[in-house]
Amino acid sequence: MFKSILFIIIITAMTGCLRSVPKTPLPNWYTNMPKSNELYHAVGMANTIEKAKENAIISMRENLNLLVDSTFTSNKYHLKNLDKDLLEKILEYNKMVSEKISIKNITIVKSETINNNKVVLINIPKSELFLKLKFISSVELSRVKQEYQARRNPIALKRFIILDSLMQKYAKIASLAGYKKFLIPQYDEYDEFSFLNKMKAEYDNLRPFVSVCIVYDTNSKLFALTIKKLLMDKGINVVKDIKDRNSLKLFITSKSSSSKEQSLNKVKSHIKFAAFDGRKNQISFKEYTFIGKSKKDVQEAKQQIANNLKSKIEKLGISDFFSFEK
Repeated sequence: MFKSILFIIIITAMTGCLRSVPKTPLPNWYTNMPKSNELYHAVGMANTIEKAKENAIISMRENLNLLVDSTFTSNKYHLKNLDKDLLEKILEYNKMVSEKISIKNITIVKSETINNNKVVLINIPKSELFLKLKFISSVELSRVKQEYQARRNPIALKRFIILDSLMQKYAKIASLAGYKKFLIPQYDEYDEFSFLNKMKAEYDNLRPFVSVCIVYDTNSKLFALTIKKLLMDKGINVVKDIKDRNSLKLFITSKSSSSKEQSLNKVKSHIKFAAFDGRKNQISFKEYTFIGKSKKDVQEAKQQIANNLKSKIEKLGISDFFSFEK
């Protein structure tokens, strides 16, 4: 009995001692980072200075991404008719920029040892990040503007094909302009965003005048239906036959083979696309090979191919996927 009481007293005393050791609070510069028009700050914590610096750079990239994203989700730049898919592409590009932009000339402004961890405050000149993005942005915008100015064609289908290709650069140009404006608030982004609004408006206005007729063989039915839905979702008319020079006839043929790969059903499909304009002139020929795998059956593997086909068209754009002549 005496031993039990003594044990409880000792444990209580030890617990009291442990509780009496206070943790050192994080410094104010860590919890409330300095704000500056010229410098971009971030903080990090780890068991070494170098690792803490690495964590601060990761935090810097993530915060930059979140802050630029917020300017687009709130439509601060008044991009007109910005649909969900286009916004998602901009946000995807924002993420890519934040992950890949070179962050080298980092200065460790402050560092301390807190509770056996190293904490650091770092910064980088905003102008350095701005200039890196400005060069990429200027080259891209100049090229797209040149192609846009050369789009003069009396046939709506031809203009649409050109614009569809250029619209694949919309997200990149918008994202880079957003980053530049965020880094240097005095930067005038009006030219970029007004150009994007103009290009998007013309693209949207042309869609109702463009129609596509899809012809396919038996094996290609699933692929044809996938493309039909994708075109209709984009506001393009899918018709039973071409009616004028703004119509396009798309022929889809394919060969598929199936095999077993361990426990998976594997399907390999070689798909050919040939397109003709309303005057029966061939304007493209393209072929792709897709592979689908499924534990369930061959049909599900083929559905995976159709999904991959859709993803590739969305990534490249209609014009570039089919290699339409511009």
